[in-house]
Amino acid sequence: MERLATIIKGLKERAAASAALLTSADGLVLEAVDDTGLDMESLAAYAASSVMVSERMGEMTEFGAPETVVVFYRGHSLVISPLGPVVVVLVGADRTPAGALRMHLRRTAAELAGAVQDELQPPVTAGGLKADAPSPNGHKTTPSVKPA
Repeated sequence: MERLATIIKGLKERAAASAALLTSADGLVLEAVDDTGLDMESLAAYAASSVMVSERMGEMTEFGAPETVVVFYRGHSLVISPLGPVVVVLVGADRTPAGALRMHLRRTAAELAGAVQDELQPPVTAGGLKADAPSPNGHKTTPSVKPA
């Protein structure tokens, strides 16, 4: 996941954030860059949970899926953005504007989405199916290897 690591590191630097995190939708850390010593595993779990809660609120209000979740603290902010099967988190450095964090995240979203697709999705087989997807007849598309 070298490409994802490079993108996350660059995003953190361009946004002047103190931390940047890429997590799975269920809260597993995929990539993280942190200058502060934060517990990135806990942050990943809380960020994924906040997206889930925001999705439920969007359903209840009929607003749809959240684009970005922004949380403000004294002099700091968190910008959390769902991006397909992953969640991106930027932790603002002291007095970094949340709008600047969000802008940098949006500018990087297409590149991140491409890298997520390339590095985290199963490869497509010659028949056009995902390697771990069942074929139309219900059989696995990856051949099973029998022990010698």
